[in-house]
Amino acid sequence: MEKNIKKIDRIARVGLAVILVGLYAMGVVGGDIGIIALVVAAIMFLTSAVSFCPLYKILSLCSSCCKSNNASSGDTHESGGCCGHCGSEDHDDKK
Repeated sequence: MEKNIKKIDRIARVGLAVILVGLYAMGVVGGDIGIIALVVAAIMFLTSAVSFCPLYKILSLCSSCCKSNNASSGDTHESGGCCGHCGSEDHDDKK
């Protein structure tokens, strides 16, 4: 399973999950909406922990890609590269 989530994306997902769990714990959201919030929080934690988002894979997105040499032309995704989307071999997590 290739990583397709950048470090900042992982931090945002954990932050969102903490907020959702906090809202549920404080009773701000409850019932069906509370259950949905907990499920979304669990998904956010899980995808952050493994640095992989299946939805990104389906939509051919990759927040861990670095800009390629064609960034000036607006084309930042080429074949090959760190996750098969961009031309760069670098991940932010490797630096």
